[in-house]
Amino acid sequence: MNISEILGEELSLIGETRLINKDLILAAMDSIIDKDEKKIQAERQKVIDDSVAAIIANCAQLQMISTFPKVALRLKASSRMSSEPYQST
Repeated sequence: MNISEILGEELSLIGETRLINKDLILAAMDSIIDKDEKKIQAERQKVIDDSVAAIIANCAQLQMISTFPKVALRLKASSRMSSEPYQST
């Protein structure tokens, strides 16, 4: 795995989470409209519940979004490089 692939995966996760967040916001706005009925429609509640669950599921990964040292560590782990410094013989 190279740095471009790692950053691409991270950007994809960020984009996915942003879309989920937009769905959540729209469902929440629609639920305000349901206020007069004193109950949120089942469809909207499902979108809200699914969105919250997806955002929570992505939180751990989002917290690990790369700074350069983290990318270096992931590259090292993915290539199974030795943690010992190079020593010439």
